Amino acid sequence: MSTLFQLDYKKQDEEYTMPEAHYHDYYEIYYLYSGERHYLLEDRIYHITQGDLVFIPPNIVHQTAESGGTGSHERMLIYFTDSFLSGFLSKEERANLLGCFRQKLKALRLSAVDQTLLEAILSKMRKEERRHLVWSSLYQKILLSELLIVASRRASEQLEDYFYPEGPVHQKVHNIVRFMGENYQQVLSLGELGERFFVSPAYLSRAFKRVTGLTLVEYLNTVRIKEAQRLLRESDQTVSDVALAVGFSSHTHFGRTFKQMTGLSPIMYRKSHIK
Repeated sequence: MSTLFQLDYKKQDEEYTMPEAHYHDYYEIYYLYSGERHYLLEDRIYHITQGDLVFIPPNIVHQTAESGGTGSHERMLIYFTDSFLSGFLSKEERANLLGCFRQKLKALRLSAVDQTLLEAILSKMRKEERRHLVWSSLYQKILLSELLIVASRRASEQLEDYFYPEGPVHQKVHNIVRFMGENYQQVLSLGELGERFFVSPAYLSRAFKRVTGLTLVEYLNTVRIKEAQRLLRESDQTVSDVALAVGFSSHTHFGRTFKQMTGLSPIMYRKSHIK
């Protein structure tokens, strides 16, 4: 994997939901300057508000969606690889600083004082990115390290879980997301999920889309294809066996869905990852 460090600032003045859930092989930090969002991260939905940080580890399914507020929001994304900090920090130091990404609770609520501190760090990062001055790469590593130190200290002090979506609809969808993430290998139809969670299929379909920004099928396929990629890379199972292992009853449907989501057939994906 090549070394990566990239910033992505965006101010959205109208409603916006990411078109699809996705995952990638590098770290991501999400900071919300203003507004509120629902953040789907693996098998959990976080209700994110102004001053919150989210830590997205590599290869974890995630997506942001409207939370029912005004729709306008302002956010910053930081993408980086472990190799960006190698040579600057020791392996042990990197492991300690990246602890926020390994915690069960992957969001952090900052105080007003800490928000000011963090936003000052982000402002310096943006200036360095625009100017490309001498020593910019080194300074960005220092700034990223400072941000991670602040976050790690605050995360160790955060005893309360602030981030569960409010209201019965959001809690119901949260429970369904968790169930699907743990049982994606099974046959999961809209009717069966509705029966299990005591709601009609039509209501479930509308509520899931409204809260997550995804249809049930889109979320389920994303989870299944992510696991299929891992099995194709790390095991010697046949493509047919991989399809069955991740919940596809049809080899043809698996191949079509896999190529639609990754751009490669399962066989070509496996070949491209042979070392």
